[in-house]
Amino acid sequence: MNKAQRIALKLFGSAGEELEAESRDWYLVCPECGHEASYFEAGGLRLGPPSAGMGVRMRCERCQLRGLHELVHRPDPAAESAAG
Repeated sequence: MNKAQRIALKLFGSAGEELEAESRDWYLVCPECGHEASYFEAGGLRLGPPSAGMGVRMRCERCQLRGLHELVHRPDPAAESAAG
């Protein structure tokens, strides 16, 4: 977790856990090799309306090429079944 994430989660207080859980459901997909990386682990935080299809410019961990990585939502099925 980077410094900005730690500060944001502290500011949100008890809602910080929900913010982290929501952020962990989003993944960045490399346009070159298809590698998927967790948006939260890459330093991102997501809360609010869906942003499917939004792009984030970054370097891929696998192929090392820079590009616009697509943001995709992949909720954890275990978390959804526990909540519902």
